[in-house]
Amino acid sequence: MQVAMGLRDEACQARLFELAALSPHKPSLDDICPPGQTVTFEGRNTLPVFSRFKKVFFHPPGEARLIGYNRQCTGILTGPGYYQVTRRINGVLDFDYTKLPAIQPKGFPRLTPNAGGIGGLVYGGLRDDVAALTKNILIGRARKGNKTIGYFILAR
Repeated sequence: MQVAMGLRDEACQARLFELAALSPHKPSLDDICPPGQTVTFEGRNTLPVFSRFKKVFFHPPGEARLIGYNRQCTGILTGPGYYQVTRRINGVLDFDYTKLPAIQPKGFPRLTPNAGGIGGLVYGGLRDDVAALTKNILIGRARKGNKTIGYFILAR
């Protein structure tokens, strides 16, 4: 985990994402977060500041999606940045910040929209494409529309 969290170079993370997206290793949503449970991953992105964060996941039982939010030092300004995670046909995970979850899992912060204000600048229109290196280490590409805005590593 230490090595994965030390990777901050954008070109390195971009190449790692490309390789992971092509890998035959495709963990299920259950591998990332078992149904009915909450799991937290530590994150590190390629931004020059505010590069450390956490992604907290909840897996509603019987559903083929995860609900999650971001926990970071800027959260008081940006809000929690809720997202829903589904799996694409190619096995890459889609973290969609444009759809607010219908439920608020126990212990999660208040549901707030990702549009408007400072939170809208950060999370508005955001989608993350996430591939697995292992079931405990994920690599992601953040994008708005077709424009990549950065990469990140998640480790449990």
